[in-house]
Amino acid sequence: MAKHTKILLIFALLALGLAGLFALKQNSAKESLPVFSCNLGEKKLVVTAEGSQLSFNYGDILIRGNVDSGNVAYHHQMWVHAEDKQLRFRQGDNSYVIFNRWAYPNNEGKGAVDYSGLLIFKGYDKIDLKFCNDSGEFYLILIYQCYLTMQNM
Repeated sequence: MAKHTKILLIFALLALGLAGLFALKQNSAKESLPVFSCNLGEKKLVVTAEGSQLSFNYGDILIRGNVDSGNVAYHHQMWVHAEDKQLRFRQGDNSYVIFNRWAYPNNEGKGAVDYSGLLIFKGYDKIDLKFCNDSGEFYLILIYQCYLTMQNM
């Protein structure tokens, strides 16, 4: 890669980081910002961030919470060429786990993975699994901001 291309790439990444910091500053005013959305059949799944609160909306189910409320949990695992993200909302005995799995293809250009969906549990029993019709993607900076805000309260 040419030296000037590397420099441009570095500036582009810095610009994205600054845009994320700007979004964090904007969100401190309790503005509702998107964290995740996708279409699951006839229903749309939407998660938004408002300050330290996350809101889960799927059909007629609305759950609001944060780490302190005990009904929201987040997991993010990264490997060399893959990552797994999960955001769990709990309401009573039901859990709703939004997930995204992504992996690079192998050396032969095969095996790339990128899919998202929703797992629904009642207690420890899986009662439904739905995959997004479109590409659901997390806006991680907003999830991290909610957790940092919640931990600093």
